[in-house]
Amino acid sequence: MRLHSLPMSCLLILCVIGCSSTTRRIETTVRSEPDGTTTVNRSESVDGAVIARLKTEWEGTYIEVSGWAPVTNKYPGEVERNRGVAQDGARLVAETELIKAVSAVRITQQQTMIDRVPTTRVESFVRGVAMPGAEVLEDGVVRGEAGERWQVKLRVAKTVLLTIIEESVRRR
Repeated sequence: MRLHSLPMSCLLILCVIGCSSTTRRIETTVRSEPDGTTTVNRSESVDGAVIARLKTEWEGTYIEVSGWAPVTNKYPGEVERNRGVAQDGARLVAETELIKAVSAVRITQQQTMIDRVPTTRVESFVRGVAMPGAEVLEDGVVRGEAGERWQVKLRVAKTVLLTIIEESVRRR
């Protein structure tokens, strides 16, 4: 059966899988958007036993990301200010990469033709919150042939992610 032939705009699929003493619930939602795109969301619920097992398996493991921004001469004669702007930009890029690493990213593409010249526009969108417990591994200027850039490297322990999930499960 093809999704677009369904009379409803939303299709919900629920699977409940039993495995020994733990239960895992997987929910997938497929929705046709008004702009003609299709959105697929997948969520998973786990119980305390799964979280406890993952805490043991993930102990000492990290998600590492980096971000960088060029040090420009936007403010002539103000080297520290220019570096500060680059540092803020690099940190924002690194935090965005961290959120992308643990979240779904929605990508849309649009192609337009003007005077027989095709133009493609691709956008990505990620929604998330700042990751608590992220450690800064690097935060400084890197010099290269193209000039200076500020680089920030972050990492977060995977067990921090489990703590967030655990708190969310407790609130339910």
